Amino acid sequence: MEGDWPWFFSPSTNKLYRKGNDTWESFPVINNRNHLPSFSIIGEGDTVPEDLHQATVYRKGNSFICSGHGTIQHEALEQYSTFAAYLNRQQYDQWYFEYMLHIDNSLNIAIAIQNQTAIAVSDGSYKQAVGTAAVIIHDGHTSCNLQSTVVTPGRDVDHSSYRS
Repeated sequence: MEGDWPWFFSPSTNKLYRKGNDTWESFPVINNRNHLPSFSIIGEGDTVPEDLHQATVYRKGNSFICSGHGTIQHEALEQYSTFAAYLNRQQYDQWYFEYMLHIDNSLNIAIAIQNQTAIAVSDGSYKQAVGTAAVIIHDGHTSCNLQSTVVTPGRDVDHSSYRS
């Protein structure tokens, strides 16, 4: 396994696995409930199964709790030179281009998102079966920003004050 992620779960063995420097420990299940299964805090050296999922784990009393797990993406993500290039590749969500008001240097926005320094503010409203929303994404350093407003797509029965 690559990276520094310490916790994993295997659906085939139903065990938690913790990666050490050069070793792996497994922890058997105590309570196999669907939500937040618990595992023994006593581990033993083990071989690594092929179906590992990255897991989020915390300790509670005398057990480890798995709060979630998911498959590991091995293929590289596609890289984009600008935020506009990324948006153009999202074929299933082309409606937002109709509402894009302003994109200053989208490369700065893309870099800020990648570096986790972007600042985004959004708000929505729902009234009389119509949803609206607005968003501003700022790069956090210069005056570059992306602004958008939208009438939320969908049928009136699909909308609520939580969806806009």
